[in-house]
Amino acid sequence: MSAEKTGWVRAASRRDVTEGEVLSVEVAGHSIALYNVDGAIFATDNICTHAYARLSDGWLDRVPTPCRAL
Repeated sequence: MSAEKTGWVRAASRRDVTEGEVLSVEVAGHSIALYNVDGAIFATDNICTHAYARLSDGWLDRVPTPCRAL
């Protein structure tokens, strides 16, 4: 089934999203951060809204948080 029908876009392979790390991907011109926390995959915008830093340049402290600069 196509992305037009489902609304989902393949951003990375599950094996690319390493446990405890942050993976930066580009989807339709947007920078997205992917996280693997205990086998669950999370996705957020990759840019911090107040410091305009890339979240994927930071570290993962157990769960995805909105900003590493806080």
